[in-house]
Amino acid sequence: WGPMHWGHAITKDLVHWQHLPIALYPDSLGLIFSGSAVVDEKNSSGLGTAENPPIVAIFTYHSEEKAKKGRTDYQTQGMAYSLDSGRTWKKYEKNPVVRNPGIADFRDPKVFWHEGSKKWVMILAVQDHIELYGSRDLKAWNKLSEFGKDYGAHGGVLECPDLFELQADGE
Repeated sequence: WGPMHWGHAITKDLVHWQHLPIALYPDSLGLIFSGSAVVDEKNSSGLGTAENPPIVAIFTYHSEEKAKKGRTDYQTQGMAYSLDSGRTWKKYEKNPVVRNPGIADFRDPKVFWHEGSKKWVMILAVQDHIELYGSRDLKAWNKLSEFGKDYGAHGGVLECPDLFELQADGE
């Protein structure tokens, strides 16, 4: 625990890893908690080009300063991108991309492209349930729905949710 960063390592075989310098450092918006990264193949974000699409990381900012003051909006979602295969990262100048609506434990974004709706989808852990957000460009996000407030266990905070499509057997 402490001033969290995003580490950085590369591999060609998933067995032998080369550690690189830290990818994302804390800044004035907070520490860098968990998240996910996607390749924006169609450059929907406009952060790269068709020939050089960006890798986009979406992560949780955690403001220790706000948390110590007893505020509930201490976690927001930020974005960074890479145009050199993930070797270096630049934080998006208009962070955060998802502001906290006043909810403690608003974290762990998992982002993926949903072909059916032609949009990016983000699933977030929000206290004891999840919330889904959608975006056409990875920069502007709108709340789509939520799940789990009235279902499942509610003994603690959800951690690092994931969502993926499954095919029915035989299809």
